[in-house]
Formats: sequence, C-alpha cells, structure tokens
Amino acid sequence: MEIFLEGGSSGYVTNLVYSPDYNATFSETCGASCVPIMTETEEEREEEANDAQRWSAINSIINSISQSTVDNSGEVPKCTANPDFDIPESAICLGTGSDCCDLTEALVSENYLSKIPEDPSGGSAEDTGYVIVTNASQAICVSAPISSSETEIKVCR
Repeated sequence: MEIFLEGGSSGYVTNLVYSPDYNATFSETCGASCVPIMTETEEEREEEANDAQRWSAINSIINSISQSTVDNSGEVPKCTANPDFDIPESAICLGTGSDCCDLTEALVSENYLSKIPEDPSGGSAEDTGYVIVTNASQAICVSAPISSSETEIKVCR
C-alpha cells in the first residue's frame, strides 16, 4: 500500500492519493506533483498485524487478571504449579511449561478467557511468547518480547 500527498500549483496539498498497486511508483500513480508519505511492504504489513494481535492478547490477559482479582475480593490469580505461587517480581514466561507462570486454571477454567493467547510468531501453550511480572509498584505487567515493533508492547495494571 502506498499513500501520497499531491500538491497543487499553489504549493498546498490538494489530494491524498492511495495506490493499491504495490508495484507502481508514485510518479506512475500521480506524476511529479506527488510526495510519498507511507509505503509498506508485505513483510511490514504482516509485522504490523502481528503487533496488533500482541496488543490485543496482552490486553485480554491483563483485563482477565484484573477481573479475576475484582471477582475474588482482591486476590490476584496465582501461577499454578506445585506449589502455587504469586506472579513473581522477576519476569517469567506465561504458559503451561514447567518454567512458566501457568494461569490456565485461574483464567480459563474460571471462564475469564477461552484460552491463554499465544504469540502469532510461534507461541505455544507451553510458552505463549508473553512475559508476566509484578513490578516494584505491585502492578502486574504483561509484555510481548518477540515484538517486531520498536515500541515496547507492554501493559501494566
């Protein structure tokens, strides 16, 4: 997808031109009066879509944790293990794997989520590709370290 600004003889922008033809150059699209403002490759669009999924997933996880905490009189869900443990103060993977924080029982079994979301670039039930931690302010943070974005994908509540 390419989007161009087209200027008139006065020097002001007169049109916003969209070109769905990924192979066309801006000169083929609207001539010398255009200036490209956005160009995306197929790979960039896929990375953006994956990052959008990551934002949605971590928001779903953090919202579910918050709702469970409210419904259970302030009791934050515990990671299931033998024995169960609080969400730690050092980052840990989220998933059913033995080294991860497993919130399946607290969030899926209690119907806050249909399943724990997995990162679109290779997450699995054992290691979703997301990380969870309790920060110094005692807020729960969920992040997506696999993000292709330069912007950190992280939500704390």
